[in-house]
Amino acid sequence: MLERSTAACLETPFENIANDLQQQGWSACDDLIAPAVVAELRQEALAQWQQGAFNPAGVGRGQDRIIDQTIRSDKVSWLAPEHSSPAQAIYWQTIERLRATLNRRLYLGLVDFEAHLSVYLPGDRYRRHVDQFRGASLREVSVILYLNDDWQPTSGGELLLYIDRQSRSPLQRVYPAAGKLVVFMSADFPHEVLPATRQRLSMTGWYKKRDLLKAL
Repeated sequence: MLERSTAACLETPFENIANDLQQQGWSACDDLIAPAVVAELRQEALAQWQQGAFNPAGVGRGQDRIIDQTIRSDKVSWLAPEHSSPAQAIYWQTIERLRATLNRRLYLGLVDFEAHLSVYLPGDRYRRHVDQFRGASLREVSVILYLNDDWQPTSGGELLLYIDRQSRSPLQRVYPAAGKLVVFMSADFPHEVLPATRQRLSMTGWYKKRDLLKAL
């Protein structure tokens, strides 16, 4: 039988993420996507920003959707896999490999993925929230890829994960450095984005379950 340390070395990064989700509900890793690809994604996001392709992010969905910059002040641009650049195609391929691993290992029944680019300007924030809409539970797993080159702790902009809505101290603090990938169970971890002193870029998405009501 393999020693535990040896077995861990033989696992892929996708397997490691699945193990983390099973054991603690969240995972953070570096370089799942190659630095050169992350750099290309960053340049594409900046180009889209210069072209005015981002819109104010909303809170809620459907008739309950509002834009309230006291809660959330970032801007977003939704991604479409059918219109991907070569770098975005690698991102979508990685997302699909991770989906297959999570389904195989954790039996989550993930069938879809939606994602957007997000830009936070200096001072922007997103107050504590969970990634499931009221009355809907289709979003199962949240996935964030950070694109920020040479990010320093003094730049701020951390993602804070909490064990529940009442906790004063965060369970985990993540700095949004380029190539950092954060994955967590959407319904289980309230989280917030703190203000930063510089522009902050990410690709944020959610694996979704099948809508059983629509399937009827």
